[in-house]
Amino acid sequence: FCFLLLASSFVNYIAGNWLRDADSPGRKRWILIGCIAINLIVLGFFKYYGFFVESLAELLFQIGWQRDLLFLDVILPVGISFFTFQLVAYAIDRYRGEIAEPIGFTKLLFFISFFPQLVAGPIVRFHQVADGLRNLSRFKLDAEAVSEASIYLVAGLALKVLIADSINHFSAPLVVAPENLGIVGLGALVYGYTFQIYFDFYGYSLCAIGLGRLFGIRLPDNFLRPYSTLNPREFWRCWHVSLSNFIRDYIYIPLGGNERYIRNIFIVFVTCGLWHGAGFSFIIWGVFHFALVGGYKLV
Repeated sequence: FCFLLLASSFVNYIAGNWLRDADSPGRKRWILIGCIAINLIVLGFFKYYGFFVESLAELLFQIGWQRDLLFLDVILPVGISFFTFQLVAYAIDRYRGEIAEPIGFTKLLFFISFFPQLVAGPIVRFHQVADGLRNLSRFKLDAEAVSEASIYLVAGLALKVLIADSINHFSAPLVVAPENLGIVGLGALVYGYTFQIYFDFYGYSLCAIGLGRLFGIRLPDNFLRPYSTLNPREFWRCWHVSLSNFIRDYIYIPLGGNERYIRNIFIVFVTCGLWHGAGFSFIIWGVFHFALVGGYKLV
């Protein structure tokens, strides 16, 4: 799917130039809408086609459709959720005038496809790495950069391999037959997975930051000790920070922010659930976290 990444980047590069040169607010708005629509259609096809088809399959089968005609062999491209969000952020920032400098296609492509954060984030906005991209041709690896990178890489690998994978080694056999575990066993499984996913993702994010340092690119922090927070709202300000900030800046605030708090956070968390994966379980996950955050606000 390298050509998909290349094509998506090229479309957004052209749209970004059109947004910069557009001579009227109406024209700029329609260019932005078209650009975002293309990005979301591509993401929707690859990520959600199977989910929607499976949801309708039984109904259509009952009225005579052949089940096999509904399915295509759609493979999910690696990192598509992350690079799509970065492309959407780039287009919106162009529309808002937050990216005023001319940007060549190779620089945009490097920003989108930078390998440490391509697969699983952090979700990076252009202004966060603009200085590193601007100075990339003059960057020289020195002892300070190697030292910083080594600290991040060693810490990230330790969290991932020594902690997350060790917890997985313990909990994986329990998942096979959870109905036989009892209260204590289920509690151990739930809390074990809670910390496994945290140390796995946190460790990966630290590795990405460390690798970025080796190229003079400063990627943003993605976790700020979320399990030490005291309420659901604070938790979501510290967990997967780059995703939380993206949703806040590009969905929550444009919807009106705190003016219609309950409605907006419902949309936010359902969107967040669907972004994580295609399935009703992810929608339920989003509604669950909406209930936590909304309930906390109300009480």
